[in-house]
Amino acid sequence: MTKEMTPKPKKAKPQTAITKESVWAAADALVAKGKRPTLDALRTELGGGSYTYIQSHITTWKEKHGLQNTSTTDVAILRFSEDLSKLCEDVEEIRKDVAQIKAALEDLRGIGSNQLPEK
Repeated sequence: MTKEMTPKPKKAKPQTAITKESVWAAADALVAKGKRPTLDALRTELGGGSYTYIQSHITTWKEKHGLQNTSTTDVAILRFSEDLSKLCEDVEEIRKDVAQIKAALEDLRGIGSNQLPEK
């Protein structure tokens, strides 16, 4: 084999030790992004690691966050409910803004009609 054909060795990524804290931080980061902290997602977020090791720490994280007996559907319903409540609050604020704009427009129309010459 010529020098040009010799495959270059892959550079290994420097691995940092995966700890309970790093698994928990990765889970928190995923949730903050709106993603579920699945084993695959955690492993990607951590840059590797043993599924067994990650599973042991994500289980304690879920227990701490009260999610050990919560189904994915329950979590989704809870998040949807929170999002819907926020949207309803936003709609109410928009309604108030529209009412103020309408009132201001009526005031402007009144001012404008007072400035028109009478026939």
